[in-house]
Amino acid sequence: MDITKIHSFFGSWSHQVSKLPVYCLLILLSACSSTPQQSTEPYQAQENYIEQLLKQASTAPALEATELRLKASREFLNQKQYAESLRLLNQITPEQLTTDTVKAQYLLIKSIDLVQLEIDTAMGWLEQMSSDYLALLSEDDQWLWQLHYATELNRQQRTNEALSLLEFQRPVLNEIESRELSHFIWQMLEAISPEQLSESLLTSDQPVNTGWLQLALILNSETAEKFKGLAFNRWNQQYPNHPANLQLPIQATSLPVETATRIEKIALLLPLQGKFANVGKAISQGFIMAAYQLDLDIRPEIQIIDSLEGDFLATYNNIEADLIIGPLSPKHIETLEQLPNLPIPTIALNSTESEQLPVNFFYMNLQAEDEATTMARYAAKNNYKKGAILTYNSKKGQKLAQTFKTAFEQEQGSIAQIQGYETNWATSLQRALEIDKSDNRARNLSRLLRSPIEYTARRRNDIQFIYSPLKYKDLRQTNPLMAFFFADDIDVLSNSDISAQLYKGKRDKDLEGVIFSDFRWSPQDLGIQSLPTKAENSAKLYSWGADAFQMAIQFSDLITMHNHPMKAFGSNIYFDGTSRFIREFPVSYVRYGKPYETTPPNIEVN
Repeated sequence: MDITKIHSFFGSWSHQVSKLPVYCLLILLSACSSTPQQSTEPYQAQENYIEQLLKQASTAPALEATELRLKASREFLNQKQYAESLRLLNQITPEQLTTDTVKAQYLLIKSIDLVQLEIDTAMGWLEQMSSDYLALLSEDDQWLWQLHYATELNRQQRTNEALSLLEFQRPVLNEIESRELSHFIWQMLEAISPEQLSESLLTSDQPVNTGWLQLALILNSETAEKFKGLAFNRWNQQYPNHPANLQLPIQATSLPVETATRIEKIALLLPLQGKFANVGKAISQGFIMAAYQLDLDIRPEIQIIDSLEGDFLATYNNIEADLIIGPLSPKHIETLEQLPNLPIPTIALNSTESEQLPVNFFYMNLQAEDEATTMARYAAKNNYKKGAILTYNSKKGQKLAQTFKTAFEQEQGSIAQIQGYETNWATSLQRALEIDKSDNRARNLSRLLRSPIEYTARRRNDIQFIYSPLKYKDLRQTNPLMAFFFADDIDVLSNSDISAQLYKGKRDKDLEGVIFSDFRWSPQDLGIQSLPTKAENSAKLYSWGADAFQMAIQFSDLITMHNHPMKAFGSNIYFDGTSRFIREFPVSYVRYGKPYETTPPNIEVN
């Protein structure tokens, strides 16, 4: 049931309900521990009452027996004995529901039992409650059904629908009742993961829903209280009249009051001499260009510091800033990792293998690794379940393979094999497709028969894709081989190394069907016509610097609303909830030798 149908459905009967009784919300919040129909007798007396109802039902006429069993089932529900309530309902057949009033009660009790027991069929039963049946229930029971319907929508990851359903009724509530509704919504949002909150936020098209989801992400994050306080203050400025303010949870009211709303001083700690001087300078220039391209009320003060000038740790400890971007060197990163606590939030521009990182230590991987993560998430979102990897035997190639594998497995996917480069790409691809095993079986059979045999080599059929983060010239060799080995139904995923060639306008049919992380950044994005001639090959580094600036000025928002992407110049950036900032890139595919930005057509995933 979509939002339009929900509004239409409730609009047909909401005029009958003037307001939501406060105690009805409290009923649900205490898991239906009391309802207007609940007996006020002691617990033992209630058990006796249920026994009496069931005893009467055993000898009563069919219709009366059904109503008595419904009453007994309702009493079990009131006592939070949902399994017992459901057991009684299962003894009632549809033929015994001879009146609409009886059927409405039956649907109400059964749907609540199923929701409370988290049984998958709950939504089906909830949606059998038509507006005609709902109108036969008391006002209290109508609201009780509605709240359980919202609870089940939320459990099925339809959080925006649940929020819209509840907020639709807020205009008829008084202030006290509206507070209770806000309290219920908080309990509902606390029951779901940050990942579900983030997914819901991405699809939210209602400002009130967006406000709920943003605040829930802020309060559920595991970041420092100071940054939560900053983010909460910004949220309050954006949503001063949001219904969440009627009943804020204790974790919001206990946040420290932080008056600073922006990063005012940023230090870039990068190599400006030696082997990686060109890298440090390109990142710094991209960072500065972005600072002057964006329309900001107050531009942060930027200080560029050479990480190779003098003793690194002494240089680091003398920095006065709100945020440090860098270092780049693995050796310098390792030095910081050994400290128990960093005095200033620091975002290293390289990966780390350490599992124990100091407070205030954050990092962003090299672009190639983030592209691997992008493609792994793409594969998972498009229902790929199992794949293989074909890569270089170099340290970088194996690192990309492991990055993809880790990210894909985190999304419940699996990698059957990681195949490195051998004597040539044809041999390597044969091993990845396990064609060599088919050849070996044929040779063994021929040896046993002592006669040559005719056969067609068979390749593996348990994978849906091959991830090949190869250079342009190498991918042009391996991709046509997929058809040669009768494996053109296996999709090829790759990285952005093919982007530059494809966007030069030349059609390249050797890359037909390849799905790749697309890097389309250009100097014009920063308001300049072109990069210096010597820097043309550093476009990714300039883009990295530009994205790092946007990440810096929205630092506290990113770490408090993790997994929710922020649009930057060359990518979307999000925080993974631990210590890592990830750049996520667009995904394109090659058709008729040209790149297209949309999802590939006719992808068949087994």
